[in-house]
Order: sequence, then structure tokens, then C-alpha cells
Amino acid sequence: ADMISLEPAVAAKTIVIPNVVDPECFVIKPDREMDVTRFLVIGTLDDSVKNISGIIRAFHAFNKALPSSELICLGDGPDRDRLRALTEELYLKNSIHFPGHVDHSEVVKWIHQSTALISFSHYENLPCVILESLMCGLPVITNETGDMHRWITAQSGIILPTNNIGALTSAMHELIGNVYEANLIRQSVIDRCSNPTVRNQLMTIYQDALITDR
Repeated sequence: ADMISLEPAVAAKTIVIPNVVDPECFVIKPDREMDVTRFLVIGTLDDSVKNISGIIRAFHAFNKALPSSELICLGDGPDRDRLRALTEELYLKNSIHFPGHVDHSEVVKWIHQSTALISFSHYENLPCVILESLMCGLPVITNETGDMHRWITAQSGIILPTNNIGALTSAMHELIGNVYEANLIRQSVIDRCSNPTVRNQLMTIYQDALITDR
């Protein structure tokens, strides 16, 4: 997606099709009243890609202003122990939690229990977890990697400069002061990445290819 945005000649010949998200699985929680501000990270704990340490350091500054807040890092990976050590070094072991790898049903539960999803990768395409969170009506904080401007608007979250920890801390504060409408967030993706929509897009491409080859 980055290449498409940089190269008009590539963009003219390219169709971007999103991942499929099941709207029957990823639903809006009926009661979204939160007893705590809780940010959610989902992904492989590989800091060279996902920049989890950057999220932890940004949360460290945020947590000073709101000590009851929490950060949940779902997933496993090569840097789990190092990230846990960083959490202890910053005296955040009671505020940052590492539940490990969980299945899809548990992912939905964590989305329902969170204030926002954070994606702060050094580079990225279009992660399923962002679309899944949006489908559940959860706002997203992410950076400018990939093709995020096509998916995240002021009504569904905040887009940051890449690898700007201070901006991420500021975005956390901004987000908890904003009001987001879960139904509008869900509607922004349900017509673009549900199974029938993606299937029809793929079928159109295949049919056009067959006609072109004749």
C-alpha cells in the first residue's frame, strides 16, 4: 500500500482488496461502559517490527497522569521477556499485562473490554486486528504506515507520525477525551471487508482477467 501511494503508475494498475472480517464474530458489545481506561495491543511480540517498546514508553508517560490505566499486550514472540523486563524497569508491572497468545473468541472479549486499539509498527500493511477492532466499534490509534488513511478517520481514531512516542502519548490523552460512535465505526468497514463484498471484488478481478486473456 505504501508503494501504491508513492507511485501513481503503480496505483493506476492496482486494486487493493482488504482482508475479510466476519461481522457475525466481531460485533459491538451491547454495553460499552468501561470501568478503566484500557489500551489494547494485538500482534507478534517482535519489537523490530511492532515497536511494542515504543508503545510501552508512551504508555509510561500516559500512566503517570492516569495511574489506573492499563495496557494489554496480546500475543507472543521473541521479545516477550525483554518487553516484560522493560515493563518492570518502568515500574509498570501492575499496569501492563501480557496474557500471551489467545484464540479468536478471546480476542473479541479483549476488544470488548478495551478503550482503544494501538498499532505502532515500524512498517505494516493492513493488519486484520485493525479491521476487526473497527468492526467491533473500537477506535484505533495507529501511525502512517501502510494505507491507514483509507480506513481511519477522525470518527474512528487517530493517525500519528511513524515512531513518534510523544505523539502517541498525546493521542492517548486525546482519544479518552473524544466521543466515538461505535455504530459509525463499524459501518465504516462492514461494507468494505465483509465476506460478500470481498468475494464480489475478487470475482470481478477474475472475470476481467479471463476476458482480457481471450
